[in-house]
Amino acid sequence: MIPQLIDYNQFFKKKEPIPIKPPSPKPIPIQQTDPTNFLFNIGCLIIIILGILFLMFRKENKQENKKNYNEKINDLYKKMN
Repeated sequence: MIPQLIDYNQFFKKKEPIPIKPPSPKPIPIQQTDPTNFLFNIGCLIIIILGILFLMFRKENKQENKKNYNEKINDLYKKMN
């Protein structure tokens, strides 16, 4: 008895690999900078600096403001009596 060999190529076709193309070199786009973000950041920095200066000024004049407040309260008390 002679074996009957099967040719698999008749039944199953091999899948051919899909050729992969190398990516084409794309030119890098030059990004346009938006000045609004920069100006917004500068504005915020200026506001923060002004706030810090205002708080420092208040701290330096704290004793003088407290003295003026107490004098006004005493004057008001004297006027009421």
